[in-house]
Amino acid sequence: MSLRLRLTFLAGSVLAITLVVYYVFTYILISRAIYGEIDQALEAQAGEVFSLLQTRPSPKGIEIWIPPQYSNVFAQSGNFVQFVGSGGTPIARTTSLGNEQLPSGNEILERARQGKPFFETVSTHGTLLRIYHHPYVAQGRLLGILQVARSLTDVETSLRELRLIIIVGGGLSIIGAMGLAYLVAHAGLFPLERLAQAAQLIGQTQDLSKRVPQAGANDEVGRLAKTFNTMLDRLQSSYARVAEALAAQRRLVADASHELRTPLTVIRGNVALVRDIPDLSAEERKAALDDIAYESERMSRLVSDMLSLARADAGQTVRRERVNLSAIAADVCRQAPYFNALVDVEMNAANGDISVLGDPDLLRQLVLILVDNALKYTPAGGKVTVSTLSNARAVKLVVQDTGIGMRQSDIASAFDRFYQADKARRSGGFGLGLSIAKWIVEAHGANLDIKSAPDRGTMVKVTLPTSMSVRGDSSAGATTTEEPVEAIGETNGANNARASQPASPQIDDQTS
Repeated sequence: MSLRLRLTFLAGSVLAITLVVYYVFTYILISRAIYGEIDQALEAQAGEVFSLLQTRPSPKGIEIWIPPQYSNVFAQSGNFVQFVGSGGTPIARTTSLGNEQLPSGNEILERARQGKPFFETVSTHGTLLRIYHHPYVAQGRLLGILQVARSLTDVETSLRELRLIIIVGGGLSIIGAMGLAYLVAHAGLFPLERLAQAAQLIGQTQDLSKRVPQAGANDEVGRLAKTFNTMLDRLQSSYARVAEALAAQRRLVADASHELRTPLTVIRGNVALVRDIPDLSAEERKAALDDIAYESERMSRLVSDMLSLARADAGQTVRRERVNLSAIAADVCRQAPYFNALVDVEMNAANGDISVLGDPDLLRQLVLILVDNALKYTPAGGKVTVSTLSNARAVKLVVQDTGIGMRQSDIASAFDRFYQADKARRSGGFGLGLSIAKWIVEAHGANLDIKSAPDRGTMVKVTLPTSMSVRGDSSAGATTTEEPVEAIGETNGANNARASQPASPQIDDQTS
């Protein structure tokens, strides 16, 4: 059975029970009111007749005497009046009774001897009568009973018609109520039916851009439709993210395959050269082996970078421990000559030791990426400055160089995987460095900004929030100034790019 029919029967049953109780209660009240009015009229008329009765002496002591002029006084009243003696024999009665008489058997006499008036409903000769019996007691002896009666034929006819009206009207009311309940249930469930149809259509077409119709009323159905649409929004967003992730993985595999193809070709060619030409000179053999070693190292770095990106895509969490950011930066600066000895590297820790809460390995990798990029794109004789700053709001790591800089279009794409600028800027990297740096920054709840312009150098600034940082040096008089660093970027005419949106980790070996 459908929900609509169940609701219809439920509402109809409740209304039917309510109507039955109401009609029965109404019928009882009306019938009692009618009988009560009849009883009051009979009692009042009996009182009037009773006042006409007289007593007179008799050989037996005392007896009831009814003056002849009053015997038919109530003949036209519509009621029947009869007075019976103590033996149950009628003494007087109204002419309206004709040859009939009101019941006056032993049972009535016994009840009358108790001296209390009482009512009785009897059927005599097919006529239903309501009789009021009023005993006449004198000197402790029952002298007679005054009986006043009225026919209930008209009353029963009226009550019978009332019962018929109640039954027919109640039945029609119940049928009409169930029909109305069906219409109400249909109207109330129609939005749910539309919602179900829309959900079924969405499930069949798998089109998460569709939405269920939402009524203007903020009732339960409206809130359900709103909740369902909110769920669809989230599902669509989730599927879009999954699709983007799958597309990114396909691009990563394609780009990685492209990047691996060149070193593998070089390695295979040199291996074939060494294997197939036995009389190869020592210099040529050494050059071939050097090419193999160089390309193997490049593939190893590419695989390592791709592993970092894969971990980032998998949602790898970072450790949270106290790390001396200044010490990490100083250690990287000490190793900088191994990367490029022709560029001067300067460490500037304006506030002494500055500690943050983070992953020491990832933070070290971040500093290495930024410094390595700066060294790659700074000509000989240039300078790279690494600064760590802190104030009440944040801790900052700034890497600034005097290198060749970047165009605005390059800055916008600097964090894309395998992105590399024009060939003149390529330095043998894979375009993954800044992508990984971006992931490390975001995993620590930080921001990464780039300011750069062609031939005017580049400044990369990492800002860690204070909620993630711990100040290591709190000595009095230590001041923080970031304005000189900002001013360098401004005087260089730098353009700014921000990488603060959530994204998968990526690193770039070439962009700085």
